[in-house]
Amino acid sequence: MTTPPRTRKQPLRLALRTDILTPKTILMKHLDEQFKKTENNNDKNSITPIVLYTCGSLCPVHLQHVALQEMAKEYLEQHYNLKVVGGFLATSNDLYVGQKYKMSGRLESYLNWSQRSELIDLALENHPFLCQDKWDGEEQPRFQEYFMAQKHLQDHLNTWCKEQNYPKIRVLAVRADLVNKCNINEWFPTEGLGCVCIERPPNKLPSANPDKYFFSMPLPTEYKNRQGDNMSISSTRVQELLRGDVRKEGEVSVQEMLHPKVLEKLCQLWNL
Repeated sequence: MTTPPRTRKQPLRLALRTDILTPKTILMKHLDEQFKKTENNNDKNSITPIVLYTCGSLCPVHLQHVALQEMAKEYLEQHYNLKVVGGFLATSNDLYVGQKYKMSGRLESYLNWSQRSELIDLALENHPFLCQDKWDGEEQPRFQEYFMAQKHLQDHLNTWCKEQNYPKIRVLAVRADLVNKCNINEWFPTEGLGCVCIERPPNKLPSANPDKYFFSMPLPTEYKNRQGDNMSISSTRVQELLRGDVRKEGEVSVQEMLHPKVLEKLCQLWNL
């Protein structure tokens, strides 16, 4: 059974994006580097700059959130004439995450947006191409679905690229969990949304549609060989292990699931 998006209606008033909320420093660095390497204007126009985007509860952010974007970057640059100039992680608004944790009876593990945002900054400290997009944390008339947030980011970067005289950027979501759950392969391309669908065994990958910037990426062999432990990494599992749950056979430790600074801060927040 699939879960469709809750709403596709856009409210009249949304929070504004700024360079503080959606930083461009990494994008500018890599776009400028690409221009310097490519002096022929025809060559410049033939290379599409890509920005990767992952949003969700991220309560808390773990190393697989980061690894999936790193894998997507490597895949796109090796197999297609694309250049990943940056990537964003975004933790969803409290309107969604708070309700989610209340409904599931897990309020003891709930972290507000400011706490989740701080953990993401710790996890991405000095990362060469990833940073945090903080727009989702702004006050909104209602929670913005993942695809609506992606559309808003795409529109914002379209305007920014035009103002800065950069080639148009394409924003690609990086998804593993929602591919089958929400059948995004059936409606993302029709909505003009790009995506890198990463295999999550035992689910099958949808067909790729590169012309629509919809890609299907097989899980790298080294990850497939470890799927029993690596793919079990989740924010929920982090919460369970930190609160004393026993590790399953073959499961990686919570120390291997988290950036050391994220683990340290979580222990402070949860008095562990």
